[in-house]
Amino acid sequence: MKLIIVALWLACFYNLVLPFEQGLEHVLHWVLIVLPIAHLIECFLFKKRVEEAEGDNMKHYLQILIFGGVHLLHLKKPNKKA
Repeated sequence: MKLIIVALWLACFYNLVLPFEQGLEHVLHWVLIVLPIAHLIECFLFKKRVEEAEGDNMKHYLQILIFGGVHLLHLKKPNKKA
């Protein structure tokens, strides 16, 4: 799934340099505008979940900015010792 998302990002950036056909060009421009905004909102909404997860928080935030909810599905909670 992450490979598909990377391909979408690459297509959006490629479209900035060499635009695709008329219809697809506009769609990819809107995706390039909306996707980062949506992923920033996810960072704020799931801040607590990211902070509770194992590993480096900055790495998690970067992955959320790129992959969004797909990365959130893979976050592991820390092991709580009783």
